[in-house]
Amino acid sequence: MLRPIATFLARLDLVYRDQSYVAGVKARLLAGFNLLVVLFVPFNLAKLLWLQPPGVGARVAFNLSWLALALVSLLWIQRGRLAAAGNYLVIGATLSANLLMLLAPAHAQPLSGAFQLFIFNFVVLLLALVFTSRRIAVGLLVIIVACHLGLYLHLTGTGPLPGSLDFAAATLVRDGLIAFGFVFCFGILLAAMIESAHQRSEEAFRAVRATNDNLERLVAERTHDLTAATELAQEASRAKSEFLGNMSHEIRTPLNGIIATADLLRQQPDLDPRSREHVQLIGDSGELLLKLIGDILDLAKIEAGKLELEAETFSLAKLAGDATAMLATTAGQARIDFSCSLAQELEGYWIGDRLRLQQVLLNLGSNAIKFTEAGGQVRITITGQPGNESNTAVRFEVRDSGIGMDEAAQRRIFERFMQADASTTRKFGGTGLGLAISARIVEAMGGQLEVRSSPGQ
Repeated sequence: MLRPIATFLARLDLVYRDQSYVAGVKARLLAGFNLLVVLFVPFNLAKLLWLQPPGVGARVAFNLSWLALALVSLLWIQRGRLAAAGNYLVIGATLSANLLMLLAPAHAQPLSGAFQLFIFNFVVLLLALVFTSRRIAVGLLVIIVACHLGLYLHLTGTGPLPGSLDFAAATLVRDGLIAFGFVFCFGILLAAMIESAHQRSEEAFRAVRATNDNLERLVAERTHDLTAATELAQEASRAKSEFLGNMSHEIRTPLNGIIATADLLRQQPDLDPRSREHVQLIGDSGELLLKLIGDILDLAKIEAGKLELEAETFSLAKLAGDATAMLATTAGQARIDFSCSLAQELEGYWIGDRLRLQQVLLNLGSNAIKFTEAGGQVRITITGQPGNESNTAVRFEVRDSGIGMDEAAQRRIFERFMQADASTTRKFGGTGLGLAISARIVEAMGGQLEVRSSPGQ
């Protein structure tokens, strides 16, 4: 039984979806009231036919008319004509009930019928205040008042009623009219307040909808602008990458020629010391430029998101040994005590990008040696740390007794083209790209590059 009712109410939501929220709520309320009437009338008819009270014919006629009115009202509601449904129901119910009561013959309990009519008119008046216009509600109030006075005159037309019935009849008509007037005035005020609140909510809703439309338009415009800007930036990034790739090839070729020529000149036995120093300077400058080009290309790849890490099997012990061999010579020339230690449990084989990992380790070791005075120490320690269920984290720690840095320098040390200060660049050289590249490579590997230092340590 409940499923057809739920389907009917869902269909009402579709019918009134384009109307205001209040109209939809009113449609549901009036439909629910009519459905209750449709369900109640058959039981009431069965009761009347079983008990056979006085005036059973008039009572049956009233119930049938009330059922017909409810069914027609439901039909109007389903067609989306809520005002017609409410007007038809309250006007038809008021006229049928009051006319039947006035035309019905008197019986042994006249006041019981008058009291039932009072209750019924009270309910209908409430329905009129909610579901009809103010003009129709006023008209119904006039009809109800006239019918109550007519019924009182009809009951007392043959003379005073016996006993206390006369007092009860007078009280019912007098207090009933007062109650009707009070409820009508209160209902009119309440309806006016609801209508005012509804209008304000509609105005606020329209304002919010206008604001949302404006925001959507602005967001669409900004999205279009951002999309265009993003496409331009991506195109510029692609052009930059292509330019750097082409230029690196063009620059590397003559640089390799310069470096190779410098090596050949250094091998000449008859070269005087001054010329040999110049040739050495040429070779060193070429190597420096070659490294700078490599750093710029690496940074361009990282920023373009084209840094691809290899997944190969390698020995961490061999990687540490190769790095030690490369760095030990530089440390020895600078008279720095250098060492590299690897935890025993890490001496097996690992999977990762060996060349990129070695690049980072050499970069950090070279920096440590470069910023450490003669007689200082540089220590590289490789240890294992607990990771997740399937991996073991590896910690590479490069510790030196160099110049150190303050907190401000530590905050920007991994930025591009950044060093501690200008004096550092003048004294120790470098472009400030190595740590920026190393930090991004480590992040791509799922790790993190950190620094802990203080001036002089």
